[in-house]
Amino acid sequence: MELPASIHPNESWKINKVCEVFNLRAEELKEIIKRVGYNIKDIESYLAKKRLPKEPFKN
Repeated sequence: MELPASIHPNESWKINKVCEVFNLRAEELKEIIKRVGYNIKDIESYLAKKRLPKEPFKN
């Protein structure tokens, strides 16, 4: 099943699917939606940036 292009908070099946695909809790997804909106591509881009490996600490 493909992801929908956008998500709406009243469509629980979309929320469940997006949470499953991105390994998120519903609360996490709702916070991300507050930051970037309902577009799945925007959510995906946000997560890609947040989940990048961090640089090792340099002195």
